[in-house]
Amino acid sequence: MTTTGSIDMAPPPPEPPHYAALHWRRKRRLTLLLLAIWLFMTFFVIYFARELDNLVLFGWPVSYYMAAQGVALIYLALIGVYNRRIRHMEADYRRSESDARDARNARKAADAK
Repeated sequence: MTTTGSIDMAPPPPEPPHYAALHWRRKRRLTLLLLAIWLFMTFFVIYFARELDNLVLFGWPVSYYMAAQGVALIYLALIGVYNRRIRHMEADYRRSESDARDARNARKAADAK
């Protein structure tokens, strides 16, 4: 604590951590990455369909397989990846916020003594 004249003044509280900003930045980055993969896979199958006809997968041309099932499975995988990553990010965010809240409460308790 610092003293100014006869008045005891506590130092200003430290800036709160920017967990929310970091959380949203990570969320946007993940969303943009998965959207880029989605766009690439959608464009790739359509644009290179003739070239993919020469490749055979499970007895079917790759372009047919990708159009009929492959791209839909990739979309489903993207949704699963998004769900799993967001669940982990949200848990980390809640933990960080809880730790910051506990630290603030501990500081208040220490200052009150």
